[in-house]
Amino acid sequence: MRLAELEPKWLYEADGKTGGFRSRNDAPMTDAQGVRFRCPKCGGHSVLIWFEGRGVPEQLRPRPRWKATGTSVADLTLTPSILIRAPCGWHGFVTNGQIVGA
Repeated sequence: MRLAELEPKWLYEADGKTGGFRSRNDAPMTDAQGVRFRCPKCGGHSVLIWFEGRGVPEQLRPRPRWKATGTSVADLTLTPSILIRAPCGWHGFVTNGQIVGA
C-alpha cells in the first residue's frame, strides 16, 4: 500500500502550549514538522508522526521523533518503525512512500 492512499497531510506550526498544529498538503515536505495519515491497518484513526530536528516542542506526543527522508509523500521514509499500541496494534514502516507491516 502506498502512503498516498492514506490521505496524508503535512503538519506545521506545532504548538507546545495548546498541542495544536496546522495540517496542509499544499506545502513542501521540506518545511513540514510531521505527517498525519489514516491507519493502514484499520483506517479508523490517524497516525501522527513528528519529525526530528524540525522544532517540534518536546512536550508534544507521540515520541520518539522520527527521522524523515525524501522530498514528498511518494518517496518519504521514516525511521524507526511505527508502533500504534491502541486501538489496533499496527506496527510497520514507511519506506520510500510505501507502507510495510502488519
